Amino acid sequence: MYWDEFCQLLVGADANFKKIKEDLSQYKTFLSKSSLYIFCGTVQIPFKRGFTTDDLKLIAEIIVPSEFRDNLLCLNEVIERFEAEQKALSKQKKSDSVKKVNERLARAKNELDTFPTQELEVEDGVTIQIIYPSIDIEAIQVIKGHRLVDQEKTCQCRACVRTFLS
Repeated sequence: MYWDEFCQLLVGADANFKKIKEDLSQYKTFLSKSSLYIFCGTVQIPFKRGFTTDDLKLIAEIIVPSEFRDNLLCLNEVIERFEAEQKALSKQKKSDSVKKVNERLARAKNELDTFPTQELEVEDGVTIQIIYPSIDIEAIQVIKGHRLVDQEKTCQCRACVRTFLS
């Protein structure tokens, strides 16, 4: 799947989770302590609303290796280096140097903002799962039965707590 599809998957999962919370208000406390995670193979990443290219380091493991991914990672490193330099120079009160670093940082961030994210491809098999704060089998069973939970991927047996969102 490409970046735009990945972002749509995240938006859909977030909306589904909110709807599950609304529908199952009797488990409000339990669900409010639960959270979403992105899973792909052995990689698990805390869910975040609105992933952007700034977050690439968080999700780099699920982006298919490519020239675009490598360029984006490099650009993120350049921005981090400029931000660290900016901070160090600000402490030393070197305004001319800070101005030059600010200009380079602004150019790098502009390049990041215009990066062709449509070329980024996300690994196959990405799923969004609910992670629970504790084991409450009764609550989990009710949640797993909700219509917005992926019934094909989610095992309905009581021994399994993995819950996949559709």
